[in-house]
Amino acid sequence: MSLFLFVRNVSAQILDDSTKNIYGPTTTRYILEEDLYNIKGKPHSLDTSLTNAHLYDYLYGSNPHQNLGLIGTPLNPIYYTPPQTIGRNLGINIFDAYAYDPSGINYYNTKSPFSKLRYVQGSRGQQILEADFARNVNPRWNLGVDFRRVASVKQVGSTVARDPQASGYAAAVYTRYSTKNQRYQLLFNYTHLHQTNNEFGGILNSDSVRIQDLTNYRVLDGQLNSGVTRERRNNFHLYHQYGILKDSVLQIFHIADYQYRDNRYQDLAMAGDSFYFNLKVIPRNSSSMTDRTDFNLFENKIGLKGQIKRFNYKAYFRAKQFTYEQITTDTIKSKYDYKEDFLGGELAYVFKDTSVLSFSGQKYVRGRDYYLKAYYTSKFLSGGFYRINYSPTLVQSNYIGNFFSWNNPNFDNTTTDNLWLDLNLRVGKLLRINPGVRYTGIKNYIYFNESFVPAQENSNIKLYMASMNFFLRLGTFNITERFIYTKYDGAPVLNVPEVYSHTRAYFQTRAFHKAAVLQFGLDAFWRSTYYANGYMPIIEQYYLNNSVPVKNYMLVDLFLDVRVKRANVFVKISNLLQGVGSSTSPFRKTYYTTPGYPGLPRSFDFGIMWMFFD
Repeated sequence: MSLFLFVRNVSAQILDDSTKNIYGPTTTRYILEEDLYNIKGKPHSLDTSLTNAHLYDYLYGSNPHQNLGLIGTPLNPIYYTPPQTIGRNLGINIFDAYAYDPSGINYYNTKSPFSKLRYVQGSRGQQILEADFARNVNPRWNLGVDFRRVASVKQVGSTVARDPQASGYAAAVYTRYSTKNQRYQLLFNYTHLHQTNNEFGGILNSDSVRIQDLTNYRVLDGQLNSGVTRERRNNFHLYHQYGILKDSVLQIFHIADYQYRDNRYQDLAMAGDSFYFNLKVIPRNSSSMTDRTDFNLFENKIGLKGQIKRFNYKAYFRAKQFTYEQITTDTIKSKYDYKEDFLGGELAYVFKDTSVLSFSGQKYVRGRDYYLKAYYTSKFLSGGFYRINYSPTLVQSNYIGNFFSWNNPNFDNTTTDNLWLDLNLRVGKLLRINPGVRYTGIKNYIYFNESFVPAQENSNIKLYMASMNFFLRLGTFNITERFIYTKYDGAPVLNVPEVYSHTRAYFQTRAFHKAAVLQFGLDAFWRSTYYANGYMPIIEQYYLNNSVPVKNYMLVDLFLDVRVKRANVFVKISNLLQGVGSSTSPFRKTYYTTPGYPGLPRSFDFGIMWMFFD
């Protein structure tokens, strides 16, 4: 951090007063890797809006998630999402959201040094710190670095003041380079993640009634005292392309990744913890354990692409080499080496009104994995079809640990069919309505059952979803709504809430002689009662739960977002109505996102995001 501030201050001293005001959000742009890959010409502008400035805890994205009640803890999507790649994946995804995505890095083009600071602090100990810095070495070469820290303090099982629950560091170092004529372009980044969670195993069963009368959970004990989950992840990512013919008619591209991951669960003082006793499984070692999973991946994708009039095409070869190794407490090991090759392509047509019709597919050369995708998107309508046939994950196929071990060579591939249709309807600036419908069909679904081991359901599973997003403006008063209704048809192996809703009502106005923009209002989150997945820390997996319902709850936040020049500031009271109603009301004292893990009690939160252009 001191280096970041030193670089920014030195840069500021170089510029005199007449220069400082020249630069701002309109002089700093960025591109994404997909822009080069898909031959998109326009760079992106910086996001300076107030929208969602106060939503910081990773739960309310395009697919809502569950966690263990606190920021930085393991995450799991509430709704089933098919994988976007074929072949074998590792299958440990609980910390993915806290890592920088190597293919989603912002590569800047700055007229002046650009930096961004973001800090969030909650009264219950939750914290986020982000620092980004980028500058051009010359008009064709940019360098940048991003840093993020996410942390939270225990609310259950705390033994000392500010006893850490979760702590994580993520970083990205990146560069972009192009030749004068831009026929050769290069993007490169290194990303790192170090995330830990001090597991408490959920509240004691004997406290499940007592907690209903509490608004502070520090007096409660957890089922685990010394278990720790940790993930370290390092990734080197390269994208580069060369224009063989001018005007993007024919380009050759290459994408390379090297990734090393180390996941482990460790407990060096197991004796006396009720969590292990309740498993009713005899461990290899009953006094201490360290279960470790190592994953090494080297992947290359090379091909040809281009744009001929309104047609955009791609054809490529993709190759993966990876090692999957597990080591448990008593030095028992298992190691598997894999090689996978794929062929794929895409053909898209761009209409005069910028509508796009696209067809793409990929096939595992020596296996059964494949995907087919077709979609159409326009100003008023988008829809498509996506079928994917994918292998079991490495963890689902083979695992060896202190408590659990399995080998599942007979698992079949999972096949999913996905169809969607969304409308985008507007009435001037007053009203925007986005209704949508989705269908997902799943065959041979693999999940972790209530005994914490993988199982496969061979019958057909069907999910029917209807959604509605709308925005209404009445002068300074605004309402937004996101509503999802889901109908499930199939064996009881995949649980989702029937209803999910996020409503926001707020006033937006200018203040302080129009120097500031203010948004003041309420967020209300609601989901119906359902059997949310449980969490098993030893194997770092969420598993099927058909015995403990997570009851409906209305979570209400009061917020004030303010933008002044290049800074966004918010203050928020989270869980405003906690304890207002009885134990059976939507505003009771305790709610859960995961069985056994209470959600965050009422909290006062503060945050600031500030951009600098000198």
